[in-house]
Amino acid sequence: MKTSHLGLITLIAVLSGSSLWAQQQGTVANQSATNATKLCDLSELDTQPKPIKRVQPLYPAELKANRISGDVVLSFVVDVDGSVTNLSIEKASDQAFGEAAVAAVASWKFEPGVKNGAPVRCRLTLPLRFALAN
Repeated sequence: MKTSHLGLITLIAVLSGSSLWAQQQGTVANQSATNATKLCDLSELDTQPKPIKRVQPLYPAELKANRISGDVVLSFVVDVDGSVTNLSIEKASDQAFGEAAVAAVASWKFEPGVKNGAPVRCRLTLPLRFALAN
């Protein structure tokens, strides 16, 4: 009889431990999910994102032929994997400059920003100037 009670107690302890482990794993998963969705302010970061792959925007042919220069301001999120997401044109002196800038920056890759030792998502604003050399 004592053996069966001991077996039952062991089973309960194992099940309780599994439940606790699942709760702890859920907490870790929730923290990771929060890091993956929350946008951190640049001022909160230990290390700011750094571009590791850049592609230069192509100068729009018509604007180049007419020797027109211009400016673009892009806004985007650097994700925890260093990819560029949520890319948008904040300002563009010409829509063609904005489209060229978006096409290039969409393929950029970053070392993500780091907060408390973990990669985090953050929003960047990037001014770009299109100008022809004389």
